[in-house]
Amino acid sequence: MPTTIREFHRASSPSQALELLQRTDTLTSALVVGPRLPDAPYAQTDAVVDLQAMIPHAITFTSTAIQIGACATLQALVASAPLANVADGILCRAAALAAHFGLRNLATVAGAIDGATATPPGPPEVLLALLVLGAQVKVMGGEGGALAAYQPSPHTVLEEITIADAGQWRGALARVARSPLDQAIVTAAAAVSPTLARVAVAGAAAGPITAEVKLDDDPQQASALLITAVLAHVEPQGDYRGSAEYRRAMAEVLARRALNQVLA
Repeated sequence: MPTTIREFHRASSPSQALELLQRTDTLTSALVVGPRLPDAPYAQTDAVVDLQAMIPHAITFTSTAIQIGACATLQALVASAPLANVADGILCRAAALAAHFGLRNLATVAGAIDGATATPPGPPEVLLALLVLGAQVKVMGGEGGALAAYQPSPHTVLEEITIADAGQWRGALARVARSPLDQAIVTAAAAVSPTLARVAVAGAAAGPITAEVKLDDDPQQASALLITAVLAHVEPQGDYRGSAEYRRAMAEVLARRALNQVLA
């Protein structure tokens, strides 16, 4: 049965936030807004914790990396002029596709990442773009690690996302949807640096499919290897937006399309 939220907390320190989130007697969730709101948000939650006062909002550029606060809004990504020059603006475009303008001013990067791995999943573009750029994440009260290994949970709070060597990357998104801002049926993201090529696909398996190869003197061979790796993990489930057969076909078409853009 759905419940009504009985407690609202505005945590004053990370230790207090983690203490609240890790309670076992009261179901507690972080107040994180994603790009697609569920019909009954926090329906099974007794308490929520507002973390915005302690989680970074800024997008910081250094000579070697980009640091994105987990509470940065999707609209902040869209409007960032320096970010538009990174990897052909893949993150700006991903954020713009994730939600309409009003919701982009509320939804955060953390919400987009967590939502893309929820059940049912939300828009995947931001997560895929960060995955192909090799993003690292820092969680509250814990150590950092690769975004690819991050597992969202009610007791885990993202603090910051870092993209190293950002100036070396090229990037591209390819997607198919019923309308331009409708949630994608299948999405592919690709990125290349001087030494690596990566691709990530959503909508063709239970979670994102990722693959990486070293980039040698034959870009077409690298593309073929990546597409083969993606297709080996395609296990689509059909629904009213697209059959399993359609999703399987689009996973190959869109992965190839995104890779052709960055390897051209």
